[in-house]
Amino acid sequence: MTGAAGGSSCLVHNLRVGGVVAFGALVIGLAAYTAIREQNTPEPSLPEGGGGILLTQDGLNELLLGGRDELSLSITDVESWLGQDLFLAPQTGDCTLAIDEDLGIAVLTDEKNGVMGFVLDNPQITTPEGIHVGSTAADLEAAYGEAIGVVEGALSHSGGPLALVDDSENPGSPPGPNSRHLAFDTDEDGTVTRLKAGYWPWMGYTDYCSPESDNPQNTGWPVTRT
Repeated sequence: MTGAAGGSSCLVHNLRVGGVVAFGALVIGLAAYTAIREQNTPEPSLPEGGGGILLTQDGLNELLLGGRDELSLSITDVESWLGQDLFLAPQTGDCTLAIDEDLGIAVLTDEKNGVMGFVLDNPQITTPEGIHVGSTAADLEAAYGEAIGVVEGALSHSGGPLALVDDSENPGSPPGPNSRHLAFDTDEDGTVTRLKAGYWPWMGYTDYCSPESDNPQNTGWPVTRT
């Protein structure tokens, strides 16, 4: 992986996923509501630490992504933490999704099984700022202020913006090949439907490994269309 991109432009441009613009500009005026989980949602059983399960731009609880110049966390580490194997669904030549739909967890890995990020749809998990599945657009803006924007030219599976938080080590700088981010899939009202954390550009892709999956039927959740 290369060094983090610098710069101070307020608009971030990427050839495949566009740029990042102010989150509030797209969700202002939309009704905010609290999403209630459906009764048939599988009971999650992720291992909890003393402070619950926290997702940061650097990882999930003790599952930390490691240094900026190499991937030190492996899918084996994640499976050991979970106490079970994950279903592997290759997506591109350099990205595979390791999945457990019942737990609401998908892990992005490279061709050497290094972890590049997480996609999560699980009510046990929050960010340090208290954001979780069901948080509203107002919650996101209160938590991250000017540090949150949306990826231009991309919508989530729920039909809303892909929200992206600045890399905390380079606030105000555009995402680059080595930058890490919290990100959120949202619905048309700006309500959070999935939490994400990891490296750019994967945090800006609709289908996580790519802008659009070539393998949705053989993958299932989280890339199948509803």
